[in-house]
Amino acid sequence: MKKNALKVSVIIPYYNADKWISRCLDSLLNQDMDEDEYEIIVVDDGSSEPTPVLDRYVDEHPAVKCLHQENARQGAARNKGMLEACGEYILFCDADDMVAPNMLGTLCDLASRNHLEVLFHNYLTVPIGAEPTLPKSQAIPEMSNPTTGLEYITNPPHSFLLVPWIYVINRNFLFEHNLMFPTDIIYREDSLFFLNMLEKAERVAHVDVDFYYYIQIPSSIVHQGRKKNAAGYQKGQYTYIEKLTSLVQNTPPPSGKDNQ
Repeated sequence: MKKNALKVSVIIPYYNADKWISRCLDSLLNQDMDEDEYEIIVVDDGSSEPTPVLDRYVDEHPAVKCLHQENARQGAARNKGMLEACGEYILFCDADDMVAPNMLGTLCDLASRNHLEVLFHNYLTVPIGAEPTLPKSQAIPEMSNPTTGLEYITNPPHSFLLVPWIYVINRNFLFEHNLMFPTDIIYREDSLFFLNMLEKAERVAHVDVDFYYYIQIPSSIVHQGRKKNAAGYQKGQYTYIEKLTSLVQNTPPPSGKDNQ
């Protein structure tokens, strides 16, 4: 039986990322919540290297937890984290990325007050070796009018990027619709999760705030995987394109009225 719900669960798939994880965890621990209000679930996807830095954070911070599984890739790792999560909301983060300080609780409160299933935020790309300039705080601008996920797909109000770390999701919504990352494809599983999520969502909105920092690391799985397994990457691309085409063809055009 799960403990009382926390405000948010942050899920991090992890594989041989000890040299990056401290930056990620430090940013997640520097938030506008007490450590007993949220949890950070690191899912070790069968790392082949020691994890002393990760182990130290688990020992020193009750909010940081580590789960282990045999290597099954990041989609399966995220699924494992979701099944163990206790937060009202779920956020995904990669082990080599980071987030802006003192914003996570505010984003979750915004989603809760507006009864959102999915709240999108912005991200910034940071070259490897560069130190991002992080704001001490960010004012929350007016949120976009809530819309359905299908309307969001066909008429997005902003850059349409299908990655798992630009949204905060209601956990009950995920489990009511049995939304999990596909594990039968190697690449684009996050994009398919995104489309399946928006296909079911009735209240989606976007807030224009820079929260996530995507660190460009050439040796990462994303950058190297396409070279090592071109056939697997193509299969993921085709599966995603088929799904997106089906959704767009079967979605009526926007009515022009706000869905409030």
